[in-house]
Amino acid sequence: MIYGDYIHTKKLDLNLDEIRKSCFEMYDYINSNFGNKSRSYTGESTLTTELFKHYNLLMYPQPGFHDLYSEIQRFFYETHGGQYKRYYIQSWLNFYKKGDYIDWHSHWPKEKNSWHGFFCVDCGDGTSGTLYRIIDVKNELFVPSENNLLVMSKSEKDIHKSTEWNDEINPRITIAFDIVPAEHIDDDLPNHWIPI
Repeated sequence: MIYGDYIHTKKLDLNLDEIRKSCFEMYDYINSNFGNKSRSYTGESTLTTELFKHYNLLMYPQPGFHDLYSEIQRFFYETHGGQYKRYYIQSWLNFYKKGDYIDWHSHWPKEKNSWHGFFCVDCGDGTSGTLYRIIDVKNELFVPSENNLLVMSKSEKDIHKSTEWNDEINPRITIAFDIVPAEHIDDDLPNHWIPI
């Protein structure tokens, strides 16, 4: 499905139980190893989102992550229009507890020719989602967060935010990523980006 000719979605058939378990393990790992590091995001975001510069989730050999990487890679080359540059990906965990959300933000300017997306691991009943404000689109677009949904868009003329998570028991879990041409990657993150 395509929203506003800008946001592309694809329903996958990955083992969510396996990926969810890996995400819980990575949450604990990120918190214990990077929780004392400086945070890169402000607002009511998740701990693992704020620490995204300190790890690349897809570099960890947790069950299910390589399958997700392969699906992101495939979908990227299906949707990005055949611009075969040397692209690299960074990825992070969004682990929302009650009251968490990610406020309005953008990722990369249009001239960087970059992409952003996320994969829904555990998003409850599908009432949560992501709102997009896109230049040249009159109304906000709402993409519901459905388990096993892969969402990808250009990163050039939008801002977006997640809705607030209200479940007191279970976290909302998504895996987010940026895909960027090699020439636009900062050198201050060694061993962070991987080819896609």
